[in-house]
Amino acid sequence: MAEHVRPMGVERAARGTHWQRLYRELRESRAASYWLRSALAAAMDRDPVDALADAEQLVAIQRARLDELQAGGDGLVEVES
Repeated sequence: MAEHVRPMGVERAARGTHWQRLYRELRESRAASYWLRSALAAAMDRDPVDALADAEQLVAIQRARLDELQAGGDGLVEVES
């Protein structure tokens, strides 16, 4: 009996592209914070270039804050009124 063979690309289309699989895994992960899942959902409505640029700025700020905390600083955020 011959096996049914799917055309190339059909299996991949059923699973989605790489970023779609990553997005789905994160969205469904119990380990992902609510903040991260909501930020990712909001980013999906944006231009990916702009969303990535903003995410990189956020990483830079948080990395600098963590470095300061690890060096003995307070890491507090001053809120302007």
